[in-house]
Amino acid sequence: MAALVHQRTSLQKKIHHAAQNKRVRFNEFFKDFDRLRTGEITESQFKRCINQSFGVTVSENDFNQIKEAYGSAKNIGMINYREFVNGLHENERSFSRKAPVVTENVNQILKKLKSHFHFRGIILSDCFEDFDKTNSGLVTESQFWRCFPSIPDVLTHAEISDIIQTYRHRNTNLISYSKFHQDLDKISLSGEKSELRQLHTLVPTPPPVSPDPQLPVQKVLDKVQLHVYKDGIRTTEFFIDHDKLRSGFITKNQFIIGLNLICGNRCPLTREEGDKIADHYIASDGRVCYRDFCFLMENAFNVPHLEKNPTATVYRPHTGALAHTVHKLDPEDEAQVEKVLDILRDYVTRRRITMLYPFFKDFDRGKLFSRGVTKAQFRRLLNFFDVDLTDKDCELICKKFEEPNGTDVNYPAFVQAIDKDYQDTHVSEDKTTHPRPPSLAPLSPKLSPHLVDIQKLIHRLQCEVKVYRVRVCEHFKDFDGLKSGSISKSLFKRGLASMQGNHYNLTRSELEALSIYYTDPKTKGNVRWSDFERDMERVITERNLEKKPDFRVRSNDHITLNSWNTETEISEEVKARGEKAITRMREEIAQRRIMTKPCFHDFDRHNCGYVSRNQFAQGLSYLGLESTEAEREAINAMYGDAKGINYHIFFKDLDPVECEPRKYERNLSEMVRYINFRETGTERLLKKDGCKTVEAVIEKIKETVMKRRIRLLEFFKDYDKLKSGRILKSNFKRALDLSGLNLTVDEIDLLAKRYQSDKGQDCVFYHHFNDEIESIFTVKELEKSPTAQVVQYKIMPAWLKNNLSKPIQEVYNSAMEHLARFVKTRRMQLYPMFEDYDKCRNGTVTYSQFRRVLSILSLIADEVEFHALEKQYKVNVGGMNVFNYLAFCDDIYEIAKLNKLD
Repeated sequence: MAALVHQRTSLQKKIHHAAQNKRVRFNEFFKDFDRLRTGEITESQFKRCINQSFGVTVSENDFNQIKEAYGSAKNIGMINYREFVNGLHENERSFSRKAPVVTENVNQILKKLKSHFHFRGIILSDCFEDFDKTNSGLVTESQFWRCFPSIPDVLTHAEISDIIQTYRHRNTNLISYSKFHQDLDKISLSGEKSELRQLHTLVPTPPPVSPDPQLPVQKVLDKVQLHVYKDGIRTTEFFIDHDKLRSGFITKNQFIIGLNLICGNRCPLTREEGDKIADHYIASDGRVCYRDFCFLMENAFNVPHLEKNPTATVYRPHTGALAHTVHKLDPEDEAQVEKVLDILRDYVTRRRITMLYPFFKDFDRGKLFSRGVTKAQFRRLLNFFDVDLTDKDCELICKKFEEPNGTDVNYPAFVQAIDKDYQDTHVSEDKTTHPRPPSLAPLSPKLSPHLVDIQKLIHRLQCEVKVYRVRVCEHFKDFDGLKSGSISKSLFKRGLASMQGNHYNLTRSELEALSIYYTDPKTKGNVRWSDFERDMERVITERNLEKKPDFRVRSNDHITLNSWNTETEISEEVKARGEKAITRMREEIAQRRIMTKPCFHDFDRHNCGYVSRNQFAQGLSYLGLESTEAEREAINAMYGDAKGINYHIFFKDLDPVECEPRKYERNLSEMVRYINFRETGTERLLKKDGCKTVEAVIEKIKETVMKRRIRLLEFFKDYDKLKSGRILKSNFKRALDLSGLNLTVDEIDLLAKRYQSDKGQDCVFYHHFNDEIESIFTVKELEKSPTAQVVQYKIMPAWLKNNLSKPIQEVYNSAMEHLARFVKTRRMQLYPMFEDYDKCRNGTVTYSQFRRVLSILSLIADEVEFHALEKQYKVNVGGMNVFNYLAFCDDIYEIAKLNKLD
């Protein structure tokens, strides 16, 4: 029976390992053959499932043993796979490893690691997850050595080996880092004080103390900055997760955690160095300003905002200064290493090996070409030279060319040392004449709001608001959800930064001074942004002007961008020197007739009127307006400010251009004259001659409406909200005046009296009036009388309305008969004579042109006859009285009984 159990266990081990490698469940494959879920399948199905699903070939002897152990008692030829699977699970539990026995020595090591990992914020499981693709909690021994955090000051090599032996898996020979992580988490740091003291005494490094005052911060920052620059590290990413509000400040412990993650194994820092950097950037509230540190790290070998200062001198290290250098050993070791290298150089020269570097590159374990190989790989490659090297020689070479982290070997430097034809890094001589500027960033200046002139600062912001047309409330109201006019100090500073944009930037002291000046007395820590808005917009207009109609608004044309700066005083000597240079340049411009401004417009991309001092000097040089250094400084003092050189004002004095006079005063006088004209309109209309009868007035309106296609109803219905068809007499007069019919007061009174309402003398039936006027277009309710004949309304020609007195009528008749006889006798065409003067072809000519035509034909010489004809055929076109020659010619042909086409 023992043999049977042993054989059965051996077969189940095979199936168990196959299922574990494929990560599948045992009973899932048997269920496919058991449709009724009886727990039993046939023998052939069982063999087929074991062979196809797990890849295990069952011998006849093994199958007979399984048949005896798991055969069905009720159904012959059936196998109870459920009992078989349960047996597998029991064996799996028996095969599983036992919990590792943690000795007292390993327990002390775990306590050391717990303190170290907690201080540096290291999560142990995250270090090994990249190699554990199946999440089994196991890694190989080499992977464990590779991923274990480097802590040379805490653990020795032997102690790490004890950890590996303790957590080694007995069957697979793998290291269970998950169990190691679990045991580490079970250790609590919140125990008794005596236990913590004992724990600290076990750590080789001293407990955290205040930084050594003799340790230079400059040296530590240069070390970290060089590491960040060479590895291309974005330092902000290591701190920003701790700063949820993006304030730029984090705690000291969070800063040290991020700093250790930045440095890693390639640039390890001691506790004293980390504390020294943290204390350098610490703020008054105990937090650390990591933004200043990141700003320094990201500007290594560079000048911030270089585009604004193109002439700045930037330090650049000479070639090879940042390369990995080999280590210096003891004199005896150096001599031994040099001896071994000479042997290798001689071997490479004799064998003419020219492609040595690719052999090492194939073993480069980094995915991004780290230029390093492990010590085991390096020793393996040394065997390629077929040179007898002792272990001590190999160890010395590895020590000479190893990386700072102590795990990899810098093989490019080794190849360069033994191969004269290969050159990895060339270290040139430092020929820079200026030393490298210190990388130590200046500490953030302490706030001194009491030194800020708050009134001058407010006046400066008012100038910016007026010049750039800034709406102050748009930058603060989104922060004030309750519309209380009060927000927190931090939000107020954010609003100020948003309001200024790319203009002047306020210093921290100025921001603090404004926050104090507008402090909310009711809410502690808040600022009254509504009071700030009122003071800023006062420079544009005054609030509540509708309540103060007599208030006189002061002009703000005198306010410019730099009108707030009244402290700049220029001496008379400097001003005289600048005026002398400007006078000489003005004479050159007048002689050469050059255009000055376009050259400076090319530099002024945003049309702000300013250029930099270098651009100003370059523009003058391009125009040929030479000046000495003293004269240029004088001009800069006269026309320059913090923003640059105001070239608009400079060229206004240098090359003045006659500007057009302002049209505001002229337009204002015309507007006043028009208002006075409107106010005296009633008197003007009373003096104007109009129609005497209401029929004449209606006929006049019909002609105007017919010509201009006016809908009078649109002017009346706005006053009739109830659609009753009648409006007040005053509104009736107002509507006629707005319609543009140009009626006199007497004519309007005639119409109001004609269509006066029976229900009230103050009302007028405008519907009746509108129907009368609209009859010129159609007949009302034509759909009810389809047989009615509609007569098209025709406008009487204007010349037929001219009424002549009896004496003038007799002269007119005599002149027309005389002209008709002359035209009939000569068969003369009158139209071409007048058309030569009618350029617009509107059928009219002036009186002088009419007289000229008749004088050429020698038809009329009497002035009385001319006057009678002009008065009869007079028409008004465009406000001017002209002669209608078409009607004149038609009447002549009609009297002469001739066809005008003949």
